[in-house]
Amino acid sequence: MPQFTGVSSKQLQFSIEMAFASVVALMKSIANKRIRLSFSFTESRPRNIADYETHLGLKLSFNRAFNSICIEKDVLRQPLELTAQSDCSAESHVSLEGVVSNSATQTKEGASIELQNRLSLPDFVRRYVYASSNAQAANIGLPELAETLNVSVATLKRKLKEYGTSYRALCEEVQRNHALLLLSVHKVSNETAANAMGINDLPNFRRTVKRLTGKTPSELRI
Repeated sequence: MPQFTGVSSKQLQFSIEMAFASVVALMKSIANKRIRLSFSFTESRPRNIADYETHLGLKLSFNRAFNSICIEKDVLRQPLELTAQSDCSAESHVSLEGVVSNSATQTKEGASIELQNRLSLPDFVRRYVYASSNAQAANIGLPELAETLNVSVATLKRKLKEYGTSYRALCEEVQRNHALLLLSVHKVSNETAANAMGINDLPNFRRTVKRLTGKTPSELRI
């Protein structure tokens, strides 16, 4: 699910569409073939649907709870025929699943200076919040994040404001996306989703999901 910072609401959908098209083109360039992907959009089905199908493919759905790009598991297991321009001469094939797994492993290393230098501040905060919620860590908040970044709370607030966001807004964004992924994609039970999100009280979990997404957990599973 794409996340953008500092993009106006009028530009957001266009940015998402451009990002999706860029991913398709990049993967085609790497794999030397069109990779099967599926896309979901929060917007209504557009009149120029032919343009979407040309650049993204035929697996498109609209009026969804979130924007997303998905790749099927069987596609991840298929070897890629490297293009002639590739510098990876050690092996003639590479598994896309391995590429994705290595990337996922790197993102789970936790907050570090190296990771901080590679990410924008909002993206770093998103990863920090997500990692903290997964670990169900106690007393993890703005002061702890500021200490991790070696800045004052006031400075951190000011820096985030320059991006047009706040710590609270990013926390809610992460929670919302996590809930959507668990309930709409994986369709797990309330107990499993609540535990994954670090919420021990089921009534509080249902209220939180409704506040963040506008729908109940049952509605999201449909």
